[in-house]
Order: sequence, then structure tokens, then C-alpha cells
Amino acid sequence: MQADANRTPDRIDALPGLGPKSRDMLAAAGITTPAQMQALEALHDDAATPQRPARRLRSDPGNSSNDSVT
Repeated sequence: MQADANRTPDRIDALPGLGPKSRDMLAAAGITTPAQMQALEALHDDAATPQRPARRLRSDPGNSSNDSVT
């Protein structure tokens, strides 16, 4: 019965280590199933991944607005 040990519970209150205050907080946020919590964690993981900034293209040195007027 190894598969049962690795199976995610169907109810949020069946998750190990989740106390009554945490269950109440999750319920107030509308999270009542482990699947909803996993989806929220996936969103958090995506948001926490740093995004690489866009590369800045070099401007044409002869056509730069930063050139001083002489």
C-alpha cells in the first residue's frame, strides 16, 4: 500500500501539520481542498522566479538624444 502513503488527501483538514488556525485562515481565503492550495503554491512559485530584464539595444551613436549640441 505504498501508493496510499503518497496520495494527497482530499480534505484540507487531513493534511499533516495543519492546525485549526491555519485551516480557518485558508477557509476564509476560500481554500478548502489540497488541490486549491497546490494551485496557489504553483502561482507563488511562478511569481517568485526572477525574470531576466529585457536587453537594452544600443542606440546609433550618430543619432543619440544624449549627444551634446555644439
